[in-house]
Amino acid sequence: MIEGSKRLIVRSLVRSIGQFFRFGEDTAAIRLVSWSETARIIDWVPLQDVPNQILYCTGEANADALLSFLGNVSGERIFILTDGYWPHKTRTILQDWKNGLPVDTIRIIKIGLDSNPLLKGSGVFGSEQFFEALEGWDRQSVSEQLA
Repeated sequence: MIEGSKRLIVRSLVRSIGQFFRFGEDTAAIRLVSWSETARIIDWVPLQDVPNQILYCTGEANADALLSFLGNVSGERIFILTDGYWPHKTRTILQDWKNGLPVDTIRIIKIGLDSNPLLKGSGVFGSEQFFEALEGWDRQSVSEQLA
């Protein structure tokens, strides 16, 4: 996810998410998680500069790493910022996981004009649809992932 100015798009979206939840009426807790072969929390407070660590995308996405890191996400809302090019095994695991969660738990934001056209369905939005993705979403807590 390093080509096509995708890092700039991610930086802009992370800032927008922070502003939305900081200045809006939402009191959600935000965890910024970097995810590829492993998953880890990136220290960040909304309205601070976006940490450079979140912008370095290397390796292949591993759904097992993400799901074991997140554990039980009951009651949370999850953004996944991604270009959507996941290995077949990861796609299958993520789809099964999503199907087992309460409806409307996950919002996937596709990054870049070349994002995977097969990544579609309810809860999948282009980066230009960011505010549409937030519209009417139950406001409790948010985890944000970057693949």
